Amino acid sequence: MSDSGQLPRRPAPDVADIPAPGDGIPAPAASAQVIAQDGSVIATVARRVRPPEPGEAGPEVVVSVQGDLDLDTAPLAQATLIQALEGAERVCLELSGVSFFGAAGVRVVIAAQLRAASLGRQLRLSGVRGITERVLVLTGVYREG
Repeated sequence: MSDSGQLPRRPAPDVADIPAPGDGIPAPAASAQVIAQDGSVIATVARRVRPPEPGEAGPEVVVSVQGDLDLDTAPLAQATLIQALEGAERVCLELSGVSFFGAAGVRVVIAAQLRAASLGRQLRLSGVRGITERVLVLTGVYREG
């Protein structure tokens, strides 16, 4: 344990640990974990393709985060989102499994929104609730509802 009373953390896995989409075709499901030095899982970032519903333009890549979205896990989440936006027209960031959401999480959402806008892609947030919703609403990044 460090002097601050928190467990030391390992750096997040490189985005190369999650296979990239090729030729504009979303890659199949993949996931990576950020593990603390004691072996506990801090967060899991996963990507999967959701088939289109009737009337939708095409499949949607869903990037989900389970656990903490903080300084240690944000780089993996952001890289996975950016990679998804570069390979798919529609991307969803699913946050219902987030147990801690800090300033680094806000930066992930803002970076993804900016990248989506620059690429002309659709980015939507899903599962925004609790402290995650409160933080995103207070920062003006998300509207309630």
